[in-house]
Amino acid sequence: MSSAPSPTSTAMHNTIRAPYRNRNALIGMSLFGFCAAVVTYSIRAVKQESFEDVEAMIAEKRKSREASSASAASAAAPPSSAQ
Repeated sequence: MSSAPSPTSTAMHNTIRAPYRNRNALIGMSLFGFCAAVVTYSIRAVKQESFEDVEAMIAEKRKSREASSASAASAAAPPSSAQ
């Protein structure tokens, strides 16, 4: 059977923890505020980013890939004899 803590042990526990309660709350709120600020900054920074350079880079790679596959196809074709 579990018994409830005695009133004296609960009061003693609260007395021991009392000096740290405000400091712990302040540290907790500070850490929460810092994390919220980092998340907010990150989301806003990504919203402002324009990804036009990424699209241009993808188009450039696609063109170079098509050009290299076209040159490879022409190099693999047997030469035609025009006699």
